[in-house]
Amino acid sequence: MRHREVTHLGTYVANAAGIFMHLLEATMIVVLLLSVATAETVENNKELPVSSPLLHPGKLDSFYSTTEGGDDKYNLMLWSPVFKGGYGTVSPEHGVQTTYGGGFFRPFTAKPSVGDLIVGLQYLETENKRQTEAQGEYRFPFGLGIGGGVVERKGSDEDITFYKLSYRNSWNGFRYIASMQQQKNAGTNSPGGYLGLYDESWMGIVGTDGEQWRGSIGFVTPKKNNTSWRPAAEVLYVDNSIGKLEGSKFLFVNATLGFRGGFLSHPARLGRAMGPTGLEFGNPLGFLSSTFNRRLNVWELGGIADFRLVRLDLNNSTSTETWETIFFPWQVFDAGDSLTSGLFLGPQLNKSVQDDWTSAGTVGYFSRIRAVVVSFQTSHNFNSGENSLFLGLIYPF
Repeated sequence: MRHREVTHLGTYVANAAGIFMHLLEATMIVVLLLSVATAETVENNKELPVSSPLLHPGKLDSFYSTTEGGDDKYNLMLWSPVFKGGYGTVSPEHGVQTTYGGGFFRPFTAKPSVGDLIVGLQYLETENKRQTEAQGEYRFPFGLGIGGGVVERKGSDEDITFYKLSYRNSWNGFRYIASMQQQKNAGTNSPGGYLGLYDESWMGIVGTDGEQWRGSIGFVTPKKNNTSWRPAAEVLYVDNSIGKLEGSKFLFVNATLGFRGGFLSHPARLGRAMGPTGLEFGNPLGFLSSTFNRRLNVWELGGIADFRLVRLDLNNSTSTETWETIFFPWQVFDAGDSLTSGLFLGPQLNKSVQDDWTSAGTVGYFSRIRAVVVSFQTSHNFNSGENSLFLGLIYPF
């Protein structure tokens, strides 16, 4: 029995390594092309770096994850000021493979004087059943936005169409967003809208689209020099049970002691807080799931220590719940940019729909090595004995 377990684990690791090498090769090819496209040029006989506003700041993000149960996931995405898109697959061992892809385009990035236009196209395909989504919004320079979208689900009557008006501006150091919309979901028309208010530290948003209502509050500590300690946190709650279609209730809590931007920043939170009709380019969401726009892992939230709670109430009697905490021991003692500062570990608690609680331990490494951000994580479930593996590469540019 022991020999069989070792053999299975060896096959599991070998398959994971082989797949990741193919992912690494594809990533490096794209990195090479981007490096050529953004290379330094000579201007007026002086070597000056030319930073394209269409590519910088941006990143190429790729990952592969698997479990011993055979749940394999691949994802590759490109983020830049003008385009955010990607492609991926989800392949359960005894299930049907899901393929997804798409992107959001912002063509007027380099010419803000003509306003802002965001166009999104996505698809999701499972067992030859395709779902497609298209969204768009134009925002005038003075803050008014006009937009809408459509979701078509083949073989289902749960198609969606929506139209919206939005207005965004600033007042006395605060920025605000107000939107009104009309959404038709499964043949039912529902009015809705969102209100958002935020400054450099605080953000609060609440609203509804008729089929769900959601609210979010977030906080980011002002930056201080000579310290990496910078707490940030957010709470997001979504209730999908209010409309014609049955849905779950979702609680999402994230926090870090070493905020460095990204996932917990206001632009990223704005997308989550305003939902799929918000059409926020900083963190574009859609109605389709799965999507290339992945939710960052808990160890990617920041530094020193990170925390996440995910609770999903499926109905009045069943729910799932996950608690995760990650510590970067060397960052607690301000190890600087040494290689050891990227090492992390932490516990995880999981509750299934059968109300069974399991515990797991996580170890890994997340840090920048030369030009690439490397992410390696493995976890072991102490109750089921199952192992999982995550391998990721991020190339910032």
